[in-house]
Amino acid sequence: MGEINPQRVNFLYARLRDLKLVHGAGSQPLALVFQSQPRTATLDLTAQERRFLADIKTVRYAIDEAGWPPFEFLGADGRAQGIASDYLDLIAQRLGITFERVSIADWQAALDAVQARAVDLLPSAAETPDRKRYMGFTNHYVTSPMVIVSRGDVDFIPSIAQLVGLRVGVVKGYASDELLTRFHPDLALVRYGSTLEGLRHLAAGEVDVFVDNLAASIHIIKTHGLANLKISGQTPYDFDLTMGVRNDWPLLISAVNKVLASMTVQEHNAIYDKWVDLQVASPFPWTRVLPWLTALVLTVGVLLAYSVRMKVMNRRIQDTNDNLRQVQQALRDKNAQLLEASIRDKLTGTFNRHHLDAILGKEFERYQRYHSPFSIVMFDLDHFKRANDQFGHQAGDEVLRQFCAIVLQTIRHSDTFGRWGGEEFLLICPETSAQQALVVADKVRQAVETATLYPGLRQTVSGGVKESTGCRSLDEQILAADNKLYEAKQAGRNRIMV
Repeated sequence: MGEINPQRVNFLYARLRDLKLVHGAGSQPLALVFQSQPRTATLDLTAQERRFLADIKTVRYAIDEAGWPPFEFLGADGRAQGIASDYLDLIAQRLGITFERVSIADWQAALDAVQARAVDLLPSAAETPDRKRYMGFTNHYVTSPMVIVSRGDVDFIPSIAQLVGLRVGVVKGYASDELLTRFHPDLALVRYGSTLEGLRHLAAGEVDVFVDNLAASIHIIKTHGLANLKISGQTPYDFDLTMGVRNDWPLLISAVNKVLASMTVQEHNAIYDKWVDLQVASPFPWTRVLPWLTALVLTVGVLLAYSVRMKVMNRRIQDTNDNLRQVQQALRDKNAQLLEASIRDKLTGTFNRHHLDAILGKEFERYQRYHSPFSIVMFDLDHFKRANDQFGHQAGDEVLRQFCAIVLQTIRHSDTFGRWGGEEFLLICPETSAQQALVVADKVRQAVETATLYPGLRQTVSGGVKESTGCRSLDEQILAADNKLYEAKQAGRNRIMV
């Protein structure tokens, strides 16, 4: 069936223990029991935040009343429902404030109302460059990809470039509308008032594709029986859903962020699962049953014979479906294993060069679009050839594994680390200046200097840091980090140059 690598298990356990997610069992075998995350009764609000919340008491909000399920929509009783509403209820309870819904016809009108200060908050808003002019944004609480929906006769669409020349439907004012208009001006966009309206026009053949949120599209396709539609591709964008707040209320943003941070994983999952894992009830098939009821009046014998035959066929169909489900699950499991193997270095278990290139490309694209800098650190083990020459290649392999374990225990959760090649490694630090990355890199250097990676061997590491600011290309940033690494080597090793 497979095998267990004890070193890998111990490494994973050490990481979980550092994060205070598990506890040991003394001298007994490890007990990987996830510890509960108790939520404190009060939030760590500042005095300014408390005074601000006491002053406003009521926060006016608006939703897209045309409906954007499962995130926000109006129920049969006219009340707001969906993922966003459940988050608002929880935030209101913990901050001691009241949310009052302002009835607004459509999404564009809701955006205009925030600019005019007629509305204070939009509970389901993606952060975009245009909206940042008049809104601040909380940390995102749900992430869902922006996908391409088509009719069933369309093949896989690998990129947005394939949409040139097609009629592309979007919801007016949504993040998909803004991003495609800004970054893909060559597309012919057709704007609709809601996701449901756009998908119905797509099903009727009035547009060629429709671009929107994955969860919302699947929910509407299922609940409204749009069986001729399917997900045909994924864009490079995500709907990182946040709560958009008027930008002169930064204290409300910080207070809401503290509530989101105080929620447990179980609380987040409970809200998401409540609305996403919906079962669609099918009406009883009277049109098929009534003819057989009529046949029953003519002859009971014929109906009984047919009933027995149908039971046998249904049993065969059920067995076939069970086999298909087992094969599909086996394929999904195999694909997951292949994906993990394709992005991991076989020796160290860290990310490989291919995956690092992909992450670097996304970070540099984010930097060019939003001017949000990131830094990279190029590491190289000093005199690594000495370990192989004196102790053999198995010792060298162990030094590489131990070095990676130290790095993973030292860096931040948001950082990405992997093997660049040989004894050279790369650390990617998003939203990080060069000086901040220098602090992280020097902690790694100090940890390696004081550790014993292999008995009888003293190992050090050098590094070069480069921030993306001022770099015209990704290759320029990588080359600059590599040059700084070379300077560290020339200056005597066991140091970080920035």
